[in-house]
Amino acid sequence: MHVVPLYGPAAPVACDARRGLSAPGGYQGWTFEAEDRSGTWQLSASFFEGFPLHPQYLRKYEAYLRSPTRLAPPMPREFPCVVVSLYGNRRTVAQFLCWSRPEDCRFSPDRLDVRIGASHFCRQGDGSIHLGLRGTPWGMTLLGPRPIDSQQVTANLVFRPEFAHSCVEQTLAERKPDGESAGFEHRWMVADAYCHVQGTIRFYGRGGIIDSQAVPFTGRGSHERAFGSAPLSTAFRRYLRARVMLNGRATFVHVIKSPDVRAEDRVQLVAADSSRFEVVQAAGEVHDWRYATGYRIRYPSKIDLGPRLRLSEPHLVASTPISARVEYRAIALGSEGTASCDVLFPHRASRPGLSWLLQSTIQNH
Repeated sequence: MHVVPLYGPAAPVACDARRGLSAPGGYQGWTFEAEDRSGTWQLSASFFEGFPLHPQYLRKYEAYLRSPTRLAPPMPREFPCVVVSLYGNRRTVAQFLCWSRPEDCRFSPDRLDVRIGASHFCRQGDGSIHLGLRGTPWGMTLLGPRPIDSQQVTANLVFRPEFAHSCVEQTLAERKPDGESAGFEHRWMVADAYCHVQGTIRFYGRGGIIDSQAVPFTGRGSHERAFGSAPLSTAFRRYLRARVMLNGRATFVHVIKSPDVRAEDRVQLVAADSSRFEVVQAAGEVHDWRYATGYRIRYPSKIDLGPRLRLSEPHLVASTPISARVEYRAIALGSEGTASCDVLFPHRASRPGLSWLLQSTIQNH
């Protein structure tokens, strides 16, 4: 099988700008996380060129691997998506997943400027990032997930980075090409580890602007990047990412389980403050994975990385057939707060029943 490189020949001028992406089954994404000062509201928004969990994308990729000379390879540009979840008081308030036509998308190669359908973000001359989101949330019904046509959610937020140092990139998993087997690589980058976030989230009802509710938002957040040359299931049986923001310091933790069920969890930690980044292959314990959601998504009872970080007392915030959002009590270098954690089981996106549920949440724009 011919191995297609992940990236094009030219590196982006800005480290977090779009990279030339040409690998079938590959993806690149930008994620924004924000929490308000009171802890009431949390926002998670991800933009993807090549949504790595899109059931149709995965089906086309698997068919291509079976008949690479007969079928055209599915490309990331065919599956641009925006995934947004808004949480209030530790529960899901609204969520939407929009798949837009490629002609309705824009990815700038020389600066951070991305538009997918009605949602967009761009970096301004002063370094701030302006994020605009718009979508129709979905809810669960007796017929499965359905859009709530009488509602709409928008958000206009400004992320102002508080740290001046540059991006830090990590390789989460990789495999070199071997004979007829294509290799893969999955990378993660923290572009803006700690940001001041301010703006407005608005909920619209049937009456439009008259029947709307505006929520002023002031808090902190982060901006991250992820990219890979194959579906996530090639490298991850399960993947946990936790984020802790305490006393002007941001800590990110990755717990990785490979497809080999006998393999031990791998733990990586990135911590940043105003002066430097610290990257550690952490030695610690991820305890028992004994908690489970209604969809049988498991998550650990605690994560102990010594004085650097301890997570305990999990509280399930939200769950889907392939993922869970969990909050933990966090203690980092003597300071105490909360950690937002996402747990993902990517192989479940290809299972027939679960992939139908996931496909039902995707809105075509």
